[in-house]
Amino acid sequence: MTLFSFSIQGLPKMTNPSGAKSTHWRVRKAESDKWKKWVCAAINAGRKFKEWPLEKANLTLIRHSSSRPDPDGLVSGFKAVIDGLVVAGVLKNDKFKNIGMPNYMWQPAAPKKGFITVLVSWDDSCIK
Repeated sequence: MTLFSFSIQGLPKMTNPSGAKSTHWRVRKAESDKWKKWVCAAINAGRKFKEWPLEKANLTLIRHSSSRPDPDGLVSGFKAVIDGLVVAGVLKNDKFKNIGMPNYMWQPAAPKKGFITVLVSWDDSCIK
């Protein structure tokens, strides 16, 4: 059962193992903080459930962009988004025992019109 979903305009930066060390830590932190803030704003736009924070949840994270990312870039781009779900009080934690392996997806979008979609669900498959 999907509890809720939301979309945010823009695309989080993806890390590239070879380029990760070339970006200054302050730049990486600012990018992470920005996405956590945007997730909190999207969550707190009128939604609060008595079940929060969720002990276990299924996440589907969709990147809508004009070019298909490689798998590790797709996953890394959602780290701050998932952290934002914890900061916003939706998830108790983002450990494997709490969210398992999220579903990471890509869908095409027009150039310069990228966005992300996050679906948070809970069902019997969350109970392990």
